[in-house]
Amino acid sequence: MLKKSLLSLSLASIALFSAPACKKAEDLSKLKGTVMSLANTYAPKLQEIVKQIGPLKDRIGKLPDSIPAVGEIKGLLTQHEGSLAKVQGLLSGLNGQVTAAKSAGDLTKLQESVNTEATAGIAALTKGLGELTTKVEVVEKEVAASAAANTAAVAEYMKKLSSGFELKGAMTGIESQLVAFIEDAAKPVDKTTWFNFDRLTFTTGSADIDMDKSKDQLNNMNEIMKAFPNVKLKVGGYTDGTGDAAKNKEISQKRAEAVSKALAGMGVDATRLEAEGYGPEHPVCDEKAAKPEELEACQAQNRRIAVRVTAK
Repeated sequence: MLKKSLLSLSLASIALFSAPACKKAEDLSKLKGTVMSLANTYAPKLQEIVKQIGPLKDRIGKLPDSIPAVGEIKGLLTQHEGSLAKVQGLLSGLNGQVTAAKSAGDLTKLQESVNTEATAGIAALTKGLGELTTKVEVVEKEVAASAAANTAAVAEYMKKLSSGFELKGAMTGIESQLVAFIEDAAKPVDKTTWFNFDRLTFTTGSADIDMDKSKDQLNNMNEIMKAFPNVKLKVGGYTDGTGDAAKNKEISQKRAEAVSKALAGMGVDATRLEAEGYGPEHPVCDEKAAKPEELEACQAQNRRIAVRVTAK
């Protein structure tokens, strides 16, 4: 009977001491799982950063090294790639660190350390890549502007007139179009072919020519008239559709006359020039059909001075 009692007591003692040990092992296992899950927690954020760096790296690779800022941009990209690798390495090495941990305290410290470093690293990467993207956009705009300027320079119209004067303007400007029309014997004089000035401006709301901005093109027109003495021109003035139509026609007439007077003042025989204001008539852009964001540009197209060849 005594032996049986001692046996029961021994089994109870074993159960009493083994229960906490089992519970401790179970809690430790759960904690290990929690720490290991950190890799899955941060993986989507890191994947987004990887997706962002790829295209950005391609854009940077297309920037010319001749621009000083490109060297700095490439250096920043290298730094961010290093920071990304550091965070990725931190998470990929979790398995080994968790296995090596021998206590709940070690795992807790590991969890806190990983959370702190990963959160800070991802935040710094997100901010840094945003700033880098802005720098890249600025340089891309500079490159585009430079390319546009070079294209414009290549597309410049140049022609030496019979007088010896070297005519310069845009390929799509009034000079190139007008000379081509005059020299083409197959193109007869008509009442529908007009050529718009593209570097002629007036003081807002008046018929006063802004000579600082307009004298080069007016001088070109004067030289064209010298080179082709049989040519006669009609100068037409036009406005947009806003305001009073009668007043618009009046100011368009005054502006057309101002251009004729300016050319006559440069030496063109006044009998070779005729001026007429049409106001809002004959628009080249339908203002009523224009979208709100397009209206201003549409109106600007309609506010113009044009010439028509009446004899050549």
